[in-house]
Amino acid sequence: MNMGKNVMCSMFLVAVIVLIAGLAGIYGTSWINKSLNEVVRVNLPGIIALEIIHEAQTAIQRDERTLLHRRALSDEVKVRLAKRIEGAWKRADAEWNIYEPLPKSKEAEIAWNRLKPAWETWKKDQQKVLNLLIADRRTEATVISQSVALESFDKVGELMGEVLAINEKDSKAATERAEKAASLLKGALIGTIILSIILIVTIGIRINRDLTHVIAGLKDEVRTIVNAAIGGKLTMRGDPEKVNYEFRDIVKGFNDTLAAVIGPLNVAADYLGRISQGETPSVIRDNYNGDFNLIKDYLNACIDAAVQQVNAAQKLAAGDLSGQLHGRSERDIIAISMNNAIASLDNLRKEIQGLTKALQEGMLSERGRTEQFQGAYAEIMQGVNKMLDAVLEAVAEPLKVASEYKERLSKGEISPKRSDIDKGDATNIFLEMIAKNKPYL
Repeated sequence: MNMGKNVMCSMFLVAVIVLIAGLAGIYGTSWINKSLNEVVRVNLPGIIALEIIHEAQTAIQRDERTLLHRRALSDEVKVRLAKRIEGAWKRADAEWNIYEPLPKSKEAEIAWNRLKPAWETWKKDQQKVLNLLIADRRTEATVISQSVALESFDKVGELMGEVLAINEKDSKAATERAEKAASLLKGALIGTIILSIILIVTIGIRINRDLTHVIAGLKDEVRTIVNAAIGGKLTMRGDPEKVNYEFRDIVKGFNDTLAAVIGPLNVAADYLGRISQGETPSVIRDNYNGDFNLIKDYLNACIDAAVQQVNAAQKLAAGDLSGQLHGRSERDIIAISMNNAIASLDNLRKEIQGLTKALQEGMLSERGRTEQFQGAYAEIMQGVNKMLDAVLEAVAEPLKVASEYKERLSKGEISPKRSDIDKGDATNIFLEMIAKNKPYL
């Protein structure tokens, strides 16, 4: 039997014990509930009702005698006493109606049946006394009150005492039954708990012994895999055959995990190596799960950025200033710097074009605005300005002489030959101008 079945059988045995304890608990609880129900719903309300009936009877008897023996009572007092007697009767009737339908023991039922006719007899006697008092026949009322009514009152009191005693005895018996059931239930639960603890401890010791051996083998194999991974031996895999067959899936899971991790890492390493050598590989098309797909997206973003940079650099090398890089964030220094360089070159181109147009239109004093540029770009613009200054300074004198000769020729004068003109391109310009006008012919 393998470990899993051992555990299942042990747990089943524990479940059976717990089920037995649960059933015992349910039975005991039901027994306790029944006994307490009898006390709370039957005995206690019954005793309270009988006590109130007895109190009401006593109150009626007391107020009746007050009416009989005190002739000097005012009408107000008599009315108040009559209302008190009426209220006592209402209390007695209400509690009578409560007690009457309650379940009773056989003994209590017999005593109650004996009390009912005695109660009716006293009730009639008491009503007869009240009627005589109302008719102002006090002497007759006194005679009946001290004889017949008194006897029926005492009889009711005696029987009421018996009924109360029986109800109290029944209530005590129900309470004792509930306590006995609670004691038995407590004993059963304690026994079940002790038995369960013993069984669980025994099962735990056995399982611990088996698991210790199995886990030791599993730990050794996992340690081998981990040490290999830490040592950079990413091709190393665990051997599931060295582990208990119930735990081989763990080793297989480690192997699958390594394969799932190392595959994307190898792809990432390959692409990073190619990018580090200046190559711009195509984007990764394979699909990966979770964070590996995030790594793929980051690599593809790097490749896209590298492609943009290469395209922009190639355009820039060919003199095309239309290339622009899309910055991935405000921290994308390469894109920002490349775009700034392209913008500076484009501004330099526009400035030189504007300067050329100005010179073509005869605005020889126009110069490039070096303050718009920085570094080498400012130096280029300064060089252009210096070149223009040098050219204009070199041709200033020949242009002046040419202008004089032109003015003389327009008047028909022959200009004398000049030999004081500087050599170089400026002299060639001057000679070309003279040759075109032929002043020596």
